[in-house]
Amino acid sequence: MVLGDFNHIELKIKAYLQMITYSTGTNRTLNKCYCEIRNAYAFKKLQPYVISDHDLIQLMPNYVQRCERINQPSLKGKIWSSAECEALQCAFETIDWSVILDESDSLELQTTVLTDHINYCVNQCAPNKIYVQYPNITPWISGALISIIKSRRHAIASSQSRGILRRKISHATREAKCQYAHQID
Repeated sequence: MVLGDFNHIELKIKAYLQMITYSTGTNRTLNKCYCEIRNAYAFKKLQPYVISDHDLIQLMPNYVQRCERINQPSLKGKIWSSAECEALQCAFETIDWSVILDESDSLELQTTVLTDHINYCVNQCAPNKIYVQYPNITPWISGALISIIKSRRHAIASSQSRGILRRKISHATREAKCQYAHQID
């Protein structure tokens, strides 16, 4: 890409295309942008800077990141915490299983009734969560790790000691990866 404030010069190389086609100054195109890729940038005309005799041009790339281009599927999952597990255990303890599982019914009917009632209890105790998982999200990153990384960024800005935070981040990263490995197993 070649950019410049050219008054009387035209770049005559076939590989480069002039991207700005409207006048930026007194009925002339003074600001020029030559690029090898057609439509690689979008241009926005801005007001002149202080006492300049021609307009400013803002270049914005037309490239869209891959994770933004692809429509990500929405995933649905349960939120399980200790409170939800206790509520489910309490719901199972209060059920009179002899009423649900009538001995006169067939085994297939008993299985259907039992699984339907278990699914009902699970849906009552644990709420559904809809989320989108992008391809660049690593699943082992936890909230604790994110807060440590943010505190490191603040320490860099305020020039505090970074060695301790770097060790905390590496330790928290190892722990998060181990926890994720145990979840998968």
